[in-house]
Amino acid sequence: MSSLYARKAATLLHHHPLKPAGSTYMATRKTLSTDTFGHQTHPWIGKTVTDIACQQTGELMAVVIEPAGFASGAPRVSRLAYIKAASGIEWSTALANVELAAP
Repeated sequence: MSSLYARKAATLLHHHPLKPAGSTYMATRKTLSTDTFGHQTHPWIGKTVTDIACQQTGELMAVVIEPAGFASGAPRVSRLAYIKAASGIEWSTALANVELAAP
């Protein structure tokens, strides 16, 4: 494989629609996440939590890093909490809006 072809293949492999030329989006996402889907480990996963924004309670299912654009050329990310109520309805909210439910 020629080195030119290898460079083009690497560029295509790491392309992201929100990634401007020369950014460190992928490197940032890899350092913040624990798997290829952007899921992070969190001590409250599987525990009952309250979404303070809507005052609803449910089980914390996942914490995911989502791209949130760029500011001053640097990638921004948002940490989302995915919560599932006892009724089966699921929703997402900012991780900052989540607190452990009272026992």
